[in-house]
Amino acid sequence: MTSTTRTQRRYDHRLREIVCNSKNIDAAVGCGVPRSTARGWLAPRAMFESWWRVLKHQWLFLNRLDTLATVQKLVAFYVDQHNSHLPHAAFHGQTPDEMYFGTGADIPKQLAAAKVAARQARLAGNRAVRCQSCSAPVAISN
Repeated sequence: MTSTTRTQRRYDHRLREIVCNSKNIDAAVGCGVPRSTARGWLAPRAMFESWWRVLKHQWLFLNRLDTLATVQKLVAFYVDQHNSHLPHAAFHGQTPDEMYFGTGADIPKQLAAAKVAARQARLAGNRAVRCQSCSAPVAISN
């Protein structure tokens, strides 16, 4: 039985850097790199693979996946929640929809102000607390 899988070829990392910097895959294709491989150099797959892993492990595997319609419904719900409700640290607390539509420009400022206010409230609360032994005067006798 013969194998139909293609062996993984290694290419010069400098060629990959040229393609990534110039956003032009023709140089790589001219050097014998398959077009699909050169196109893959431009796509940040690691981010998508990380997102897909989170979708599977934190959402899909927690639910019963008995039909294709159920899976489609769960994926659609997760994508909607991810884009419109979950803030992202990379976007400084904005959701992907707020970044895309430009509606959350003031959110980083609001979060910074809320952080300062929470810290001041926490400091004031901690300073107001006194223990019984510290507040009662101690009489010293010989």
